[in-house]
This record gives sequence, structure tokens and C-alpha cells, in this order.
Amino acid sequence: MALPTDRGFAVIGTNEDGTWTIQICTGFEQGRPAGVYARHVRAPAVTIDPAIRLAGTGTLQFTTQVVEVFNDAGTVTVRLPKLSLPDLSPAG
Repeated sequence: MALPTDRGFAVIGTNEDGTWTIQICTGFEQGRPAGVYARHVRAPAVTIDPAIRLAGTGTLQFTTQVVEVFNDAGTVTVRLPKLSLPDLSPAG
């Protein structure tokens, strides 16, 4: 199994040819993805964890929480984070 490659909010769109495009971003500004730093373009298959909440309609949906996204043998998987990142902020 592949390791997660991206962590952020996912924007999931369907293309006319039946493939998927998934963008990973840092958040949303005025209803649009902001800080897009990764894309999986024309993925033939996508698996989305049923625990993930999606918003949006039609051919474009987005996650309402931070997720992990990775490609494993052509299938892009969108799942809830398995492990939390450590809190490195100074105690105060």
C-alpha cells in the first residue's frame, strides 16, 4: 500500500471522459480553493472513505475536513488522516 503523499482539503471533480481530477489545497477563500499545492489529474478511479463529509454539488465536491490523498496503482484514495501530526508549538 502506498504512503499518503498529500494532506489538506481535497477538491474532487469529474471530467467529461469519466476520469477524476483531485486538487489538494490549504483552504478556501470566497468559495474557491486556495493554496493548491498538488493535483491528481485524469485519475481513472477514486476511492473516498465513507466517513469523509463532502460539500458541493454536481461535478465538483470538496472535503469539509483535512484528508490524506495518495495514488496506489492508479486509484486515488481520499481518507481521513490515520495519524495526527505532532504538535511542535512551544508550550505556553
